[in-house]
Amino acid sequence: MMMMRRRRRKKKKKKKKKKKKKKKKKKKKKKKKKKKKMMMMMVVVVVVTTTTRMMILIMIMRFELN
Repeated sequence: MMMMRRRRRKKKKKKKKKKKKKKKKKKKKKKKKKKKKMMMMMVVVVVVTTTTRMMILIMIMRFELN
């Protein structure tokens, strides 16, 4: 939990640095593509973590009931 939160904060800081470097017009498109990839990766990570947590909770509940 804590590690994931820290990673997210670090990624947000990196995005802020990229925004500061947006003065160069030619590199804007490339940076946007990278950001989209990062957002997709973040979404995938969030979905995987939530699903794994749900599975673990379900398993624990089943063991407790049995």
